[in-house]
Amino acid sequence: MTVLHSRNADAADPADVADAADVKDPQDAAAEPDLREDLGRYADLGAFTLSADTHAWYAAVDTVATPEDARAASTALAELRGRDLHQTWEAVTALAAEAKLDEPDTVAKAALLVEMLQRVHRTSATLSTAAYDADLVALAAATADSTWRRENGVKLSWLRARSLRKQATALAHDRKVRREDLHEALTSAEIERRAWAALAPAGSLPSVPADGDLVDRTAQAFEPINTGLRGLAWLLPDHDLDGLAFAELADLVERLAADEGTLYRLPTIRGLRATLEEAGLADLLAELTAAKADRRAAEAAYAARQALVAGQRDGLAAAPVVEDAGTADVEAEAAARQALAGGQRDGLTEEPVVEAVEAVTEEPVAETADDAEAEAETDVEASDAELTDAEAEAAARQALAGGQWDGLTEETPVSVTAPVEETAEAEADAEVVEAASASGVDSAGTESVVEEAVTEEAPAAVV
Repeated sequence: MTVLHSRNADAADPADVADAADVKDPQDAAAEPDLREDLGRYADLGAFTLSADTHAWYAAVDTVATPEDARAASTALAELRGRDLHQTWEAVTALAAEAKLDEPDTVAKAALLVEMLQRVHRTSATLSTAAYDADLVALAAATADSTWRRENGVKLSWLRARSLRKQATALAHDRKVRREDLHEALTSAEIERRAWAALAPAGSLPSVPADGDLVDRTAQAFEPINTGLRGLAWLLPDHDLDGLAFAELADLVERLAADEGTLYRLPTIRGLRATLEEAGLADLLAELTAAKADRRAAEAAYAARQALVAGQRDGLAAAPVVEDAGTADVEAEAAARQALAGGQRDGLTEEPVVEAVEAVTEEPVAETADDAEAEAETDVEASDAELTDAEAEAAARQALAGGQWDGLTEETPVSVTAPVEETAEAEADAEVVEAASASGVDSAGTESVVEEAVTEEAPAAVV
């Protein structure tokens, strides 16, 4: 077993993977053209080019979900457009100047100013302006019925209540005013005084506007304005409509009216976006929006994405082809690993045998030759001192025979035939020595001949 085989042992069959890649769900195959078409429609609707700078209704892209929402937004816009906002603002500034109040800087403050002036104008029909300087809380409690006093936790003695009711009646234009109408006027006056204190300089009291008709007309103009603002507030969550200046509101209304076509496209855009995001194209939509792509660019990007997805899906089927292209490298790697594994496995058996053979054959022979040489040198030196040439020859022959005999004894475990071969070698060496003696070669020469003979014949014993 090789490493390459074990690495791919759990891999799927390339043929099966290719077959699985070729077999597509019919629903998926039908869905791809639909997504492409939906993406093209999404681009045609201008969804990739929508921005807050160029489209006033861009802020409502997440809130206008249905055609009914679009129609409701259009109705609210019509409420605002039905009034001349610039003319209304001129009336507000005129009323504020007459009452010696600061011009309101937001739409909400302008509406509060007009409402306060209208209430003061209505209250003035029942009470005089001196009422705003009286104890309105006590007067309202004295003119109220027992149920109101009980609900508000007010307790008054009979004498105290009678005295306060006389003061309240004195503030009314008609001394025969009904008690209920007087209580309502006093309660309203107390509210107006607190509102005036929030808008007017400190210490000033409400004053009745001179042109009551202008107040009423302006208040009536604000009714549809307030209705339109409430209708648009939830559709445009990014805009604080009440916090806009009156001039800014007028400008926003004009831009919304000019971009009303986008308003009616928003439900379709939102539906297509939801479909494409559910199909996993959210990242692609973000990229195309950043690029402000048109239909052609969107379809090209979708085609490129689908090709990339198809390539990744077919990667397992294409992988074997890549391995075939690099077969030489893979086979070389496998062969190297197998050789290495085989060498490590065989090294445990073969290498000790070689070492044993070398230990048995080469080392003993080398030691035998060295011993024979040493003994021969010792005997030759002794023969030079004490023995004759014949005795030196006999000693050398006897030393050689003894050295070979010792070598054969050590090499016996290796080969049974070793003694026969060593005997033949010893006889040959003896003949060489005799020939050397006969030809007048000295003992040193004899030793060299013996060494060469022993060295050259040692491999024969190994074989």
